[in-house]
Amino acid sequence: MAEEFQYQKERQKFGRTGAFEDTDIQIVGSVVHNAEQEAMYQLRNPNKVVLDNIPVLSEHRVNTERVATNNRGMSHKVGGWPAGCDW
Repeated sequence: MAEEFQYQKERQKFGRTGAFEDTDIQIVGSVVHNAEQEAMYQLRNPNKVVLDNIPVLSEHRVNTERVATNNRGMSHKVGGWPAGCDW
């Protein structure tokens, strides 16, 4: 079950923008090697997982009905509408 918390705030209430600068590297924490705990774990080799559900091959066919078409010309005169048209 995924837990989620939405926090909404108006942009004008965000406060000041961040001011970043270059600093020296600092170590803020470290983990001491413990051989007893190492025995509880097993090394995975290779450590790789493929999370992909896209099929490798895909095929799709569609049969559509044919539509009869023909070319017709039109003589363009002032207005361009056929004579006797009541649109």
